[in-house]
Amino acid sequence: ESVFDASPDAILVVDRSGRIVHANAQAATTFRCSPQEMIGRDVEMFVPHAARERHVGLRDAFLAAPVARPMGEGRGLRALRRDGTEFPAEVLLAPVPTSAGPFVLAVVRDGRCLLAAFHPEYANDTHTQVTAKDTGSKLSGRPVLGSGRPLAASAPTPATTNTAINASLKTTSAS
Repeated sequence: ESVFDASPDAILVVDRSGRIVHANAQAATTFRCSPQEMIGRDVEMFVPHAARERHVGLRDAFLAAPVARPMGEGRGLRALRRDGTEFPAEVLLAPVPTSAGPFVLAVVRDGRCLLAAFHPEYANDTHTQVTAKDTGSKLSGRPVLGSGRPLAASAPTPATTNTAINASLKTTSAS
């Protein structure tokens, strides 16, 4: 649990049906929605309306061939906050096999942070898409956002996530 809440990135754990089963404290800040409001809801609540239907198919395709990877690399992804505002996002996906079945770890970073660091005129811009090309920054060939570290380098591993999910499932079933 502490690994999730210590992360500087929003972390969502999603089950096979696309329902959010866990969200960390940073997810509440990023999406302007309490973790309790997220639990049990479809992850598509954070996907812009125009992309929701397509996202369901992409989610199913990921589960059919689950491999840790950046989501939508090079496509300028956007995420949706509860208040309806959109922001440029970098998302890392990782499969997490557990005794309760497969889960997906989604680590989400708000892309505006890095763009504002390189281009102060974008500090309050909620409509700008951020990529490594925009900033001229790359580490290990991956876009760098937020903290200046590659997203994959700052994300919890599937092993630590598996332990946290199993602990969360035990707590939930004991309630």
